[in-house]
Amino acid sequence: MKPLTGQELVDVLRKSCDKATKRLWIASPFIGHWATVRRILGRKWIDDAGFSIRLITDILNANNLNYDTLKYFYDRGAIKEIEGLHAKIYIIDNDVLVTSANLTNTAFSKRYEIGVFLHDEEAKNIIEMYEEWWRKIAKNIPSNWMPKIAHKNPKKTEEETAGRPLKTRWRLPSDPGDLAKP
Repeated sequence: MKPLTGQELVDVLRKSCDKATKRLWIASPFIGHWATVRRILGRKWIDDAGFSIRLITDILNANNLNYDTLKYFYDRGAIKEIEGLHAKIYIIDNDVLVTSANLTNTAFSKRYEIGVFLHDEEAKNIIEMYEEWWRKIAKNIPSNWMPKIAHKNPKKTEEETAGRPLKTRWRLPSDPGDLAKP
């Protein structure tokens, strides 16, 4: 198990998503702008209707959730919430990235984050834990919740920093699709 950081962290995640065939399940309290998420995760999961898509987030972090991105996840799969969620987990088929990185531009291009990829058998316990959270802990998001966020935060592009912009350190992968379309 090799720790990943910097450019390698985002590149390995993207390559895994580009090769995926059946599932993309994510737990992240902060969710960035739709164009950024597509650059981080690619678009295979969007274009292939056979994918199982799940997102667990914390809707109490509304200032750090991008409404447009949540709507795409909601329309394409399912979203649930866990109050107090801090975990960042990316399950791609039978592999798992456990990381400090939220699903945002800031995390994957500006912060010093770290993560480890677990494969097949070593990933099994994390996948089982995610499934248990999904079934037993995570709550369905109220149907009236999303419009409230749209009014509060329609153009949010990335997580808040401590009053000053962070320097871009790593390059996000390119998005082969038209950024204006889903």
